[in-house]
Amino acid sequence: MKKPIVILLIFSILLSLNISASAASAESSMKYKTLPDGTLEITGYNGAQGKKPVIPSEINGRKVTSIGKYAFMRKIVSVKIPSTVKVIKNEAFSTESLKYVRIPSSVKKIYSGAFSSTKITKIAIPSSVKKVGRGVFEDCKKLKKVVIKNGLKKISGRMFASCKKLEKIVIPRSVKVIGEEAFEDCGLKVIKIGKGVKRIGKGAFSSYEGKPRLERFKVDKNNRYFSSAGGVLFNKDKTELIAYPVNRGGGKNRSDSFKKVPKLTDEQKSKRAYTIPKSVKKLRKGAFTGSNVQKIVITGEIKQVSAEAFSSCEDLSEVTMEDGVESVGKNAFYDCFSLNTVNLPETLKTIEEGAFIYSGVEKINLPEGLETIEKEAFLGCNFSEITIPKTVEAIGISALGFEVGDCGVADAPEKDFVIKGYKDTEAQRYAKNYGFEFKQLMGLPEVGEHDFPIWIVISACALFAGALAVVIVKLIGRKRKKK
Repeated sequence: MKKPIVILLIFSILLSLNISASAASAESSMKYKTLPDGTLEITGYNGAQGKKPVIPSEINGRKVTSIGKYAFMRKIVSVKIPSTVKVIKNEAFSTESLKYVRIPSSVKKIYSGAFSSTKITKIAIPSSVKKVGRGVFEDCKKLKKVVIKNGLKKISGRMFASCKKLEKIVIPRSVKVIGEEAFEDCGLKVIKIGKGVKRIGKGAFSSYEGKPRLERFKVDKNNRYFSSAGGVLFNKDKTELIAYPVNRGGGKNRSDSFKKVPKLTDEQKSKRAYTIPKSVKKLRKGAFTGSNVQKIVITGEIKQVSAEAFSSCEDLSEVTMEDGVESVGKNAFYDCFSLNTVNLPETLKTIEEGAFIYSGVEKINLPEGLETIEKEAFLGCNFSEITIPKTVEAIGISALGFEVGDCGVADAPEKDFVIKGYKDTEAQRYAKNYGFEFKQLMGLPEVGEHDFPIWIVISACALFAGALAVVIVKLIGRKRKKK
């Protein structure tokens, strides 16, 4: 009986020695510093444990409570974080080789970019975490599943940006805010907005890098601030359009196939033509950015097409603005290279800076009543002539007749560009300033001219009426002579 006990004691001693040696190895592989409260922060790793380091919970009797900035930038595959750690600082584990990590329930705060650009495939954020920094999981191209336990209050800016394979995320009721660009260019097809969300940042769901995936929004019916209809995200009473799902209806996009028009089902085609509901009075900045919308009708209830509203909509080919729209915002149709038909309303007063910059517009009729065309409004567009109403009082630098040069700035004025307008107006001044050919509007209208001077019509009618009266008088006189 004594022999097994002796063997067991020897095994226990060896195991204890092995654990002690492992602990000593773990301690010696870590660089650290003492924090004001007497606990330790890991500041670096020397690689002694290879690609699967274990962070010790204590070093020399002092607890490890923090993982410092850039601490694990080496090629590691996995890492074990002890349950004593409360803080994980900036880019602590931002290394492309990292595949496996578990965040312990002791962690309360995670700083910016802590796990960015890693190869992790799934992650759970424990309920202990109350705050995370910007871009914590940004550019994690293998990340597929995220579970956020109830406790986190804000999904930070760019938190899941460029997580292109992200398929599922559980957003708890504790989340009140979704930050700017939080899900930009991520792989989610459906995003569920929970009951507790109160605020959504700019460009939270936008797409810039092609192959947009988001097909619809779904909002909890008990949410007091947001709603959805047809998969589109609105504020609660649908007076503001917050975000249009970038791949509404599904299917391939022009950006998927070298900018060729993709083959679509009838259902997909119908969903890519969208008329903004009449309840909407405002478009959120960048509401349609990067989306697959092909035809859009902007109702007259919307006074201003907001800045960047349709920027980078590569499939957009036709835009109709109804009477009531008064201005087109800065960069509203930036880089819409397929855009060839634009119908502007008679109520339009201002076309702001870069409104149609780099778009594919080949012809446009400016309405009578338009007052201002701001800087680079039509820079890089494809038309070779334009008729400017006499109501236009200001035309900004390089607004018309310029191609895009190096570094995205305006090139030299186009030699063959023609401006049609009236004498002593802003149109003539602009043409003279840049050396464009100016054709004065004063005679009969050319085909398609919409602003033919009304006084010419009145004068012509008056002359015709006078001539007709003379003929009638002469005829009456001849009849009297015959009698």
